[in-house]
Amino acid sequence: MSDHVTIYTDGACSGNPGPGGWGALLVNDGREKELCGGEPDTTNNRMELKAAIEALRFLQVHCRIDLHTDSNYLRQGITEWLPGWKRKGWRTANGHPVKNQDLWMELEQQAHRHQVTWHWVKGHAGHPGNERADLLANQGLRRGCPPPSQDSPTPFAKVSPPEVPTPVPSPAAAVSSETLVRRYTLRVAHTFAASHALRGYDGDCARMHGHNWQVELFVTATTLDKVGIAVDFKVVKQTLRDILATLDHHHLNDLPPFQALNATAENIAAHIYGQAAQRLLGCGGQVSKVRVWETENSYCDYEELTS
Repeated sequence: MSDHVTIYTDGACSGNPGPGGWGALLVNDGREKELCGGEPDTTNNRMELKAAIEALRFLQVHCRIDLHTDSNYLRQGITEWLPGWKRKGWRTANGHPVKNQDLWMELEQQAHRHQVTWHWVKGHAGHPGNERADLLANQGLRRGCPPPSQDSPTPFAKVSPPEVPTPVPSPAAAVSSETLVRRYTLRVAHTFAASHALRGYDGDCARMHGHNWQVELFVTATTLDKVGIAVDFKVVKQTLRDILATLDHHHLNDLPPFQALNATAENIAAHIYGQAAQRLLGCGGQVSKVRVWETENSYCDYEELTS
């Protein structure tokens, strides 16, 4: 392992303040390490800072680092504003207390352990590393996954998906020695039409062509509200329509994240899953699966499972 590491970080927040997540992708000699985590009540800026802190903390020896972020707050704070804040006793130019002082102090401590060059990249503009970090941040937001242990024997092996907390089952009768868990699965479907071209594909699909995709969104819940509803169908239907409206009648190669990833049925399903999971936070259920039909005879399912 060389001492040079490239890092991409990102933060996400639903509500700001609200549930949040952070993600970091570390690259060293062609090997990768994915980190993510989440907090139930936070802000987007705190998650941007947390992503950088945890990425730097993970590296236990001195490294030369190129860290890429789409947050000017993070980059300018660490490279320009921090010395002035410290001189003024952690006060801004207007005399107000510096927000997130605890994280700025921790970030400075971690950055001093390394030689860090800070880079700003435009977010959601198709930069592959930034798109990966964004996906990890949203994974952290949805799952609240903890950062991996620094004691991992293979520090640059890809991490497994975080475990999903086991839902509390609704009251049910015991069957033998096991507890029956009732689960309700809702399914809604909608369509969109768009064109794409598969970069690097050896075949006709490398040329621009179009599809009429049908998308099915599955949401599960274990309890009903006082009306007897698991999750309101109206909310789930509208969520799917809103997501597909951002894709409908577009050339997908021009849209993030498909500027960096091929718009295959697999990647489209994963993208819709992530968008739906974020938008349906707090709805009473959990997105369990997205199915994308490319033709009437072929589809791809995307799920996020624990190992």
